[in-house]
Amino acid sequence: MNKKLLKYLEARQKKVVNQISELRSELENTEERSAIDDIEKVVNELETELKDVKDQIQALKDAESGNADDTQTDNTDNTERDAEEKEKGDDNLDDEERSQISKVITRSMEGTQVKKNKQQQIRSGFVQFLAGQINEAEARSLGVAFNNGGVLVPKELAAEIISYAQDENPVRKYGTVHKTSGTLGFPILIKTLDANIVKTERDTNEIPETDIQFDEVFLSPTEIDAITTVTNKITLQAEYNIEQIIMDELKKAYVRKEVQWMIHDANNPGSLTKKLTAFAPMQADGTTPVTDPYNKLVSLKNAVPTALRSKAKWYVNRAGQTFLETLKDGNGQPLLKEFAGDDFEYKLFNYPVVVSDHFDGTTPNVPFIVFGDMSAFHIQDVQSSITLQVLRELYAKVNKIGYKLYNVVDGQLVFGPLEVPLYKLTV
Repeated sequence: MNKKLLKYLEARQKKVVNQISELRSELENTEERSAIDDIEKVVNELETELKDVKDQIQALKDAESGNADDTQTDNTDNTERDAEEKEKGDDNLDDEERSQISKVITRSMEGTQVKKNKQQQIRSGFVQFLAGQINEAEARSLGVAFNNGGVLVPKELAAEIISYAQDENPVRKYGTVHKTSGTLGFPILIKTLDANIVKTERDTNEIPETDIQFDEVFLSPTEIDAITTVTNKITLQAEYNIEQIIMDELKKAYVRKEVQWMIHDANNPGSLTKKLTAFAPMQADGTTPVTDPYNKLVSLKNAVPTALRSKAKWYVNRAGQTFLETLKDGNGQPLLKEFAGDDFEYKLFNYPVVVSDHFDGTTPNVPFIVFGDMSAFHIQDVQSSITLQVLRELYAKVNKIGYKLYNVVDGQLVFGPLEVPLYKLTV
């Protein structure tokens, strides 16, 4: 019986491993946040089952090796019995075997459920503490972690905040994210010089040095904080979903702060608007500026290197969208074409258009029009770094509870002089 059970478990192990591999491959090729969350959830459940199956396989092998001597004396009988069972078919399991396999599956499912219950307990304790319904000691007993006077945001809720930021913050959504476990700077290599072309044959075995060089630009994670408030009255009323209210306010506050740092902040040397290359097209004589809006857009599109255009997009604010919607092509048709895609409403010169109010800054009425590959915007996410401080006394006079959210992150536009990935059009 143990042999059949071992055979089943090994087959199940192989199948689970293949499923995990397929899901991880699918994860690498998926950009939709909801799909990524679903895949991650299934992978976690499969990994829990895989660990349990491996433990059962090892236990059976240990038991088998302990009974090796007894097994040797019955080799002849076992051979005949195996032959008879093979004739009957190995796929037929008796009740005892089915019961054993059922226990393995049940144990795996129970392990997954215990993990889910623990996560739910931490999540519930975290929100109750934020709402003032339990004290710090009670929150700790529920598994909530504290650090230097702040409460660490549970992993699942931290992922929820970052997922919301990815959906809302266009540079995070289309940029390149590097997840690290520490706050050390993450190096980005950029090409600074081109290569030599040697037309003559070498008369020695020495390979001449080329002029290709790389510079390292280090991301520098910094602590950014965002403050939001919730009225004390709401936290005391059971009919409200306190957890959702608090989480929604935290998400919005964090995105506002992250957008300010990554897109508009003058203190960030790599912020988008500070590092963007202004584009002012000139006519063929090199001295006369191009004034026609249509020709300006065409020149802007062609200014981005061909190698970078496969992922290129237009990035505009609402004022930029209004400006583009007023333009016509040579046939009198709107230049901005409606696009029946899931992620993009419009296309311009066959490239997707991303419209976001987060590009406004302090001048929402000024058109913001950028074209290029946003993957040159690099973000370093320090994992498990989101901390929350509850500010009860500070806002007590106005009957509110304040929440100060900290995260360690950096985002910079990084590129070398050889390939400028993004240009901003001056309108």
